[in-house]
Amino acid sequence: MERMPTQMGVANQITDSPKQISPKAKFRGAVGTLKHEGVHLSKPEQELLLAYCEGRISEEEYDRKALELALKG
Repeated sequence: MERMPTQMGVANQITDSPKQISPKAKFRGAVGTLKHEGVHLSKPEQELLLAYCEGRISEEEYDRKALELALKG
């Protein structure tokens, strides 16, 4: 069975790229990959992912806030 990528997994793949990619390009790449896999982000989820891609929050903070959003439903 194939596993669906998580938001964080996709974000890490994009942000860990050896090339210099702009934060907006990282964000668009992550969102595009998620959409391709059938995952559509809410506005708060998009804002959180963008903050992570831009380096405004750490991975730990991203994980915590993403979990809070998921638990809120």
